[in-house]
Amino acid sequence: MYITKIDNKSILKRNLSKRACTVDDINMLVDFQNSVVDYIGNKVIWGMYDYAYLLKTINNDGYIELYYDKDVFVGFLMLIANDLEEFEKHGINSIKFEETAIYGGVMLSPKYWGNGLQKQMTERLEKLALEKDYKYMLATVSPENSYSYDNLIDSGYKVVGEKDMSKGFRYILVKNLI
Repeated sequence: MYITKIDNKSILKRNLSKRACTVDDINMLVDFQNSVVDYIGNKVIWGMYDYAYLLKTINNDGYIELYYDKDVFVGFLMLIANDLEEFEKHGINSIKFEETAIYGGVMLSPKYWGNGLQKQMTERLEKLALEKDYKYMLATVSPENSYSYDNLIDSGYKVVGEKDMSKGFRYILVKNLI
């Protein structure tokens, strides 16, 4: 449904459109995550978000942005805000909850991988966090997800810890946004 290879060079010439996620989009996001994880073949690399958590994110001042190539859904980004329970799971005491947004992730259809879109979407997440007056971005990444890890490090994130979480073992990273 979502996984069809195309010429990667043509992706760079495309202008992806974006819009805010609504409640009506959540089932599609769950299906999209499943299709990408099935393609990867490793559920540990990407911590899946279920319907309830995606709804909670939208209703709790978080933000999910959907990306389209013409009419085809190709990915999303997620900013988690005002979620003390999620913040405390990371066990980081060096930053304040009130000043910290959580990098909920960037997920793209595999046919769009390798074109710098994850980095661009990470920059967009950071901009959204700054617009909400957050000073820090807190992220986690599986050690098995070297591409996302490298993109976060290249974007200025620093590893501040490691933790076995419900989504599997994760590096914990923080970026000072100001």
